[in-house]
Amino acid sequence: MSGFFTKLLMIAGIAATAPVFSSTALAGMDGTPFDGFYLGFRGDYYKESANASYEQIAGSSTSNFSGIASEESGTGIGGGFYGGYGLSFGPVFTSIEAGWGLSGGTSEVTDGTNTFGVKASNSFDINGRVGFVASERVLIYGLGGYAATKFNGRGFAEEQGDRLNGFRYGGGFEIGLFENVALRAEYTRAEYGNLTVTQGVDRFVFDPSEQRISVGLVLHMN
Repeated sequence: MSGFFTKLLMIAGIAATAPVFSSTALAGMDGTPFDGFYLGFRGDYYKESANASYEQIAGSSTSNFSGIASEESGTGIGGGFYGGYGLSFGPVFTSIEAGWGLSGGTSEVTDGTNTFGVKASNSFDINGRVGFVASERVLIYGLGGYAATKFNGRGFAEEQGDRLNGFRYGGGFEIGLFENVALRAEYTRAEYGNLTVTQGVDRFVFDPSEQRISVGLVLHMN
């Protein structure tokens, strides 16, 4: 996870220089540039973890899987869009937003010969944000809310999958680049319910979790 924080700090360092080079363009921004309706799009970097368990169940067939020898997280690229409404109370900022995106990353388990896993697919989020406006062009916030992501089995003879409910939390920042246009960067984690996949006498229970770094642009329509 330390690699994720390193990437986010690098993004923050680059983004923090933006106001220096765009101060002229920002001259028209009002005192509450983050309030009101907004729309945005983002690019995502995912790390998916399986957190799996395995058992043999009674049956007439024989299993070729000897048990989980190792578990590997997978990374992937995705993206999405979101929209919401923000409102400030003095220096305190609040907002509610909904988003949709395509996830990336397959987490796997293996016995050394056979490999099975789950791949994240499309996702839907509803999040609340609370933060503070550090200046007329810098917003720092934390977030938390509902996440629902479709997970599909990988390596199984039959296609199996389900949409899992979960909780997303994290934080980020926005920096005004131009009037009504801001750069957003954030880091979040999501914890989901279980996905049970059965093949013959093999039963796998996956308990997926996810880390996500997102960078994108926001159009504030205030």
